[in-house]
Amino acid sequence: MVLEALATNAPSPAFAWISSSIGRDVAFFGGEDRDLALWRERFPQLPTLGAYGMGELLPTQEHSHLLRYSKVYTVFSAWNGVNQQESEEQSNAFNEPLTQIKE
Repeated sequence: MVLEALATNAPSPAFAWISSSIGRDVAFFGGEDRDLALWRERFPQLPTLGAYGMGELLPTQEHSHLLRYSKVYTVFSAWNGVNQQESEEQSNAFNEPLTQIKE
């Protein structure tokens, strides 16, 4: 999973930004934001900011995408001393879907 890769392979994050579709608020999950609950379970001490919107931008190496009904997690860290190959490998690990939540 991407959350596990981030928790174990990335340098200590400074903070995170979550862009979430307004369609994935607490009403979507029946009263609890389960996406956010998964995030807080994995990163309980990480300062996290975010906003709900009508679309989420996902930048990739090729081009950016406008997503709907999704969440985009952006983690900000200092990457001092990381060589280019390690950086690309870690970046590619985070281009997978976050987690599928099943009822």
